[in-house]
Amino acid sequence: MKTCKLVPLLCYSITACLSLAAEPAAPDGKWTPPSGTDAIIKEILLIERHYDNPFTQKSVSSTTVDNLLRLIDPKDYLKAASALIPKKPESEYLAVSPYLLTVLWGRVRPEEAYPWLKANAPSQLSDKFGDEMLAAWAQKDVRGALKFAGPETAVLNAIALESPQEAVELSNVRDNPGDTDNLVYYWTKLRPEKAAAWVLAKRHNPWTISMVGRAWSSMDRPSAKRWADSLEKNYAVFAWGGIVSQITDSQKGIVGDPETAAKEFSKRFPTPDAGGIPDPDHFIKRFASEIAFKWNEQGHPEKALEWILKFPEGTARDELATSLFTTWANSDAPALLAVAKKIPPGVTQDMAVSAACESLAMTTRLLMDTPPREPLLETALGIKDVKSRDQVLAKLAGPLARKQPARAFDMSRKIEDPELRTQALAEVLGFWLLFSPKTAVDSLSGLKEEEKQHVLAQLQMRAVLGGSGPH
Repeated sequence: MKTCKLVPLLCYSITACLSLAAEPAAPDGKWTPPSGTDAIIKEILLIERHYDNPFTQKSVSSTTVDNLLRLIDPKDYLKAASALIPKKPESEYLAVSPYLLTVLWGRVRPEEAYPWLKANAPSQLSDKFGDEMLAAWAQKDVRGALKFAGPETAVLNAIALESPQEAVELSNVRDNPGDTDNLVYYWTKLRPEKAAAWVLAKRHNPWTISMVGRAWSSMDRPSAKRWADSLEKNYAVFAWGGIVSQITDSQKGIVGDPETAAKEFSKRFPTPDAGGIPDPDHFIKRFASEIAFKWNEQGHPEKALEWILKFPEGTARDELATSLFTTWANSDAPALLAVAKKIPPGVTQDMAVSAACESLAMTTRLLMDTPPREPLLETALGIKDVKSRDQVLAKLAGPLARKQPARAFDMSRKIEDPELRTQALAEVLGFWLLFSPKTAVDSLSGLKEEEKQHVLAQLQMRAVLGGSGPH
């Protein structure tokens, strides 16, 4: 089976499962269903071979397959499923039916259908249909499903409805952090004190502790805060991380509140690196980043910057600032550049200018062919940081040369970095020589001899490499 066909196959499987869950449709008057399992199998194979992707053709094809599957005698499900798989892996048609058949098969004999599905279906389909089968099985007989399949996710979810603590403990033994954290979250919603006590006694995973804080805060924030404050420092860090994350996030129509989250964060964490607590996964910085991101998302990046600048200088603050500047520059580089001028000189200001200039350069290249280009060029020429200005002007040289080669040439001469200046001048002249060679040569003659030779050498190299025109 071709991998590229799995995505549409999954889409079809969802529709087909819904169809199979319904009562059988009355046969169309123009269609006479075959009789007997062998005849049904033959009919389905003909349909699937005729329609390479039956779910992309007329709906009658998939509907017919669904109806045919329902006609198979339950005692023949194993025989039918095995017969419906293409005999060669390189088959050009999709074998949809054998995996759809497991939906019916799993209702009557899941202990047969489940291992067959796991052994024969592609991994994506095996996981999808297997989870659905186990979920249905667990609803009817959760202990039977657990005994046969073990603590799979669908089984654990069913157990959690009766005993969330048992589900959490089974998941913890299985050592599946994702399942455990989700189940702890559900348990905390029901019995926060018990869930919190179990987590602290049995599982010291930072993310699990934060999950308790997050779930508890969503129901009763004052109690969650008292619990977090009662913990020793190493655990309190993670509990408060979850609480802060919950305050920041938007949930079920409730707008996230980054301002309150920032106040709570700053009370507990004087620096965004957990105050020296070993934090290999950058746990606290992640939650600080969420606050800054939410402020930016709500249209107030300047508030995020003001908050970040209150932290002591260091790597953690720089990482937060870099993340903010990148997203801010993508949405409004000129505004970031204006704000950057007000930041005290230093690493943070340089990062802001660099992010704004890089975004501005890309935007200007895209907009160079359409007015107004003047405000963008003036902003680029007005950049105070020499290194950043040189990089932006070098990137703009070629696009500007398409419209105003003389101005592009003059602008390139203002680049202070010798290597960047040579490259920019060569790019402009490479384009200019094609359309106005005399004017281009006259301008080249105006350069100092040493620089002229460097530009000519660059031009020759660009011609050899096939880059004589603008980039």
